[in-house]
Amino acid sequence: YFSGIDMSVADVATGAAGLSLLTFFVLFVSYLMTMLFFRPSLIPLGILFGALTFVLPFFVYQSILSIPLVHSERLKVKSLGKAPEAVSFMVMSMSLQPSIDRAVEFASENADEPMSSALKRILWDVYTRKHPSIEEAFIEFAREWGQWNDDLKRSLYIIRSSTLERTDEGLRMSLAKANEVILNGTKAKIEGFVTSLSTPTTVLFTIGILLPMVVG
Repeated sequence: YFSGIDMSVADVATGAAGLSLLTFFVLFVSYLMTMLFFRPSLIPLGILFGALTFVLPFFVYQSILSIPLVHSERLKVKSLGKAPEAVSFMVMSMSLQPSIDRAVEFASENADEPMSSALKRILWDVYTRKHPSIEEAFIEFAREWGQWNDDLKRSLYIIRSSTLERTDEGLRMSLAKANEVILNGTKAKIEGFVTSLSTPTTVLFTIGILLPMVVG
């Protein structure tokens, strides 16, 4: 659902099973042909086919099952840098006219992927009567994305609550707070990611640079 793949878990599992069985059949036929029709010198190749016959289908099955998960994780990482942009567009629209539906529409038309498609899904859920109002669809969107990006959820909640402000000053303060929350949260996540790379970088430098120099 998150990655927008119009397939169920059962569909993916069925496809993975079918392709793994096809892989097994091709490798098994290759194994038989190698063992029955070719010279004895090619027997090691037949043994290799025999080993692949049992290993590769399992690898194919697991790889296909993981495609939706890998795709959604890539979308999450990509959207981390696009979330502040989408929030900024919503804040710009809300500053001119405090309307959630116009803010979502404006952000969906101007933000980059994957946030653009995600915001368009809010409007689509309202058009198809999945949610009775734009406010409910907006809050549901914030909850879904908030499972992995709490700063985005908090920022969207602030935007939603800004519609209840009765003064222009209160509206501006709420929208500024929404921008601040998503920018600071994204900055902290990126800094944490950079910090986590220090140990692998040190190990890579040690093995790839220092160790060859010492051996040389």
